[in-house]
Amino acid sequence: MNFLQDNAQSLFTLAGVFLGSLITFGINFLNNRFQANENERVRIEQRREAKIQLEIELIRKDIERFDNVINLTLELVNQIKALSLKRDTGELSQQEWLVKFQTLVNNETGTMKKLSESDTTTDILIYSFGDEYYSVYKNCQILFRKYLSIILESIYSSDADKAYEEFVIAGSKLQQLLRGKLLALRD
Repeated sequence: MNFLQDNAQSLFTLAGVFLGSLITFGINFLNNRFQANENERVRIEQRREAKIQLEIELIRKDIERFDNVINLTLELVNQIKALSLKRDTGELSQQEWLVKFQTLVNNETGTMKKLSESDTTTDILIYSFGDEYYSVYKNCQILFRKYLSIILESIYSSDADKAYEEFVIAGSKLQQLLRGKLLALRD
């Protein structure tokens, strides 16, 4: 007992140092644990953000592909319209027009070839955007075919001009929808 009384001051100091170390250890442990949890949340957020950015980039590329298909189709329609105008004004005979039309449509490196190569892929991808996009796209395809059939059937027809206008309007609507989707992705 003498030992405790004689060394009470030292024992209290030792106990204080031990308790202080224990408190410091506890604070550091909790701080490290909190920091580890925070770092994990940041990593998860960064992964989620990277996935979102990748998805946006893929959708942007799909939209660019659709836009390219629409532009190719409009280019082909304008080439056919210019060719038909030459036929209608008498610069080309019906036979000359038919040869040039078939050359334009059957060209191995031309617009029609590029469109036929992308048709199935475009159908699948546009369907993934939803019914509204798909129905507008299908309407564009129907109007394109309607325009071609009218052009092939007659030398000059107001139906051809009407079909051309309907196609251009439908194509513009689809482009507007796709650009709206692209802008919505950026928000």
